[in-house]
Amino acid sequence: MPCLFNSFDPYFKQPFGAVRAGQSVHLSLCIPEELGYVDPHLVLQKEGRYDVPVHYRMKFDGQTPHQNHFSVDVTLNDVGLYFYYFDLYTDFRRIVRGPDNCGVVSWQEGESWQITVYEADFETPAPIKGKVFYQIFPDRFCEGVENKPMPFPDRLYQADKHAEPFWQPNEVGGHLNEDYFGGDLKGIQMKLPYLREMGVDYLYLNPIFEAHSNHRYNTADYLNVDPLLGTNEDFETLCAEARKYGIGIVLDGVFSHTGSDSRYFNREGRYGEGGAYRDPNSPYRSWYDFDSKYKGGYRSWWGFETLPEVNEETPSYVEFITGEGGVIDTWLRRGAAGFRLDVADELPDAFIEKIRAAVKRVSPEKFLLGEVWEDATTKFGFNKRRTYLLGNGSNTLFSDAGFGGAVICLTGLNSRFSMQAQPDGSTKVLAPAGMMLSALCNTAQKESLAGLEFAFGIPGTVGGAVYMNAGAYGGEIKDVLTAVTFLDENLHLQTLPVQELQLGYRTSIFERCSWCILEAEFTLHPGDAQEIHTAMQEYMRRRKEKQPLEYPSAGSTFKRPVGQFAGKLIEDCGLRGFRVGGAAISEKHCGFVVNLGNATCSVRLTTSAQVRQIVLEKTGCTLEREIRVVE
Repeated sequence: MPCLFNSFDPYFKQPFGAVRAGQSVHLSLCIPEELGYVDPHLVLQKEGRYDVPVHYRMKFDGQTPHQNHFSVDVTLNDVGLYFYYFDLYTDFRRIVRGPDNCGVVSWQEGESWQITVYEADFETPAPIKGKVFYQIFPDRFCEGVENKPMPFPDRLYQADKHAEPFWQPNEVGGHLNEDYFGGDLKGIQMKLPYLREMGVDYLYLNPIFEAHSNHRYNTADYLNVDPLLGTNEDFETLCAEARKYGIGIVLDGVFSHTGSDSRYFNREGRYGEGGAYRDPNSPYRSWYDFDSKYKGGYRSWWGFETLPEVNEETPSYVEFITGEGGVIDTWLRRGAAGFRLDVADELPDAFIEKIRAAVKRVSPEKFLLGEVWEDATTKFGFNKRRTYLLGNGSNTLFSDAGFGGAVICLTGLNSRFSMQAQPDGSTKVLAPAGMMLSALCNTAQKESLAGLEFAFGIPGTVGGAVYMNAGAYGGEIKDVLTAVTFLDENLHLQTLPVQELQLGYRTSIFERCSWCILEAEFTLHPGDAQEIHTAMQEYMRRRKEKQPLEYPSAGSTFKRPVGQFAGKLIEDCGLRGFRVGGAAISEKHCGFVVNLGNATCSVRLTTSAQVRQIVLEKTGCTLEREIRVVE
């Protein structure tokens, strides 16, 4: 039987691979005539407990000898993972993913294909696409300066480059990796013509920072080249010479642990009396987790005592790695093209985000790669409970089964509200997360401060408005937001400027990180108090006129499709007043699912799912849910 479907073949799926949010995907099927009559549908489901399978009927494209051809186009607006198969709608047959990625006919459930949808504004640097990367283990590549003295007495020099490396365990069964063949940065520089001749575009170097093993994954000093490899100036020269050959240098960033033999931990005492291990008052002490329950008295990477793990959320460590003048900044400005993150899947997402921000702060063309051994799109690790920190329940539904986490009330911080005039005539407003958004709007109006008029009447708190970048009538929170102060997962107080909050249509970085918003800083400008008041009242009048405020609801149910209105699409499909149990599409505004009496979460979700399916079948438009479900 000929191939029915293969996502690797551009005839069957375009574009190839992952797609950008809002991008259309074209899928085709070839159905042999011997299968008889079929009415194939694409069955697509976004990953998520309350996301249901959506059936898209495929159109008939014509025939070739003994084959019928069908296709469908779908636009995927939400970031995430989607899984799909095809239902032939006859004789209970479906097409599922076979072991060679080709579609096979089955009468039972099978493997699905996957589509990964990424952020619409995410860009990978064009210079690295389609390029050749060459990995170098610096100690074993090429010795540019021969027979050089060892910089530390515990290093053993291998003068014979054909000698067998030391591999035997020592008396306690360990491996010290203390033999060095003398490879260095000048040796790499000498080989640049040879590497260019091979077609190499980028050199990925295993760690080059000072460290006391030949593999150098036990960092001793993040800011200096290991003296056996050369100097910081040698590295800058290597980068400059490599650029002449069109080659970029990529460094290995080992940020999940340091070496025990380092200026930061200093268990071995090589770096004097300081260091976290020897001095409880060391500035590096908070980087590590000391506890008698651990082997050796501290947490280490996979139990290797020579590799003490760091707490990647500790503010001083984060600043040291990602701040201006920090590790990332220093090496990129010395000439590196980018970083490869060691064990990226063991680093917190928030930390990786800050590393990436530090990389892009130097140049948009600098890049960050991550080491993940499994499929990075479906990686799951640490079985970590998700945390939901939303504002006053706006655009939120709680599961009927309840929520097994903490719900935090922040109204006790409301006394922290303050305003401060700025030299340019604007006013900096610090609003606590628990403050009602409408109260903030009223206060701004009384002080003759313009900019928040659009937000008057939006239900919820300041924190909730920031969390989802609330907006209405052409305005959004990001238009007046300057910075946000929050607690991270380890209760460390942090502040990020608006440029780093990834604010988009009803989304922000807080949706992807387990952080608790405490305070938002806004910049408002002088205005006429009466004009501000008039604008606010007009917006409120329009809300009351068009929105079903007389019934309980979770707010607007669906996001606005590009170029259309969700409520108008629902109305055009004849669904005004559509009801399932106690939940119904509002008679006043079809974009709302209202509670007419004791409607449970599951009933309301069923209502919205049925509406979504009907709109899709009648208009071809996929409605994306705006409300969040807390489970």
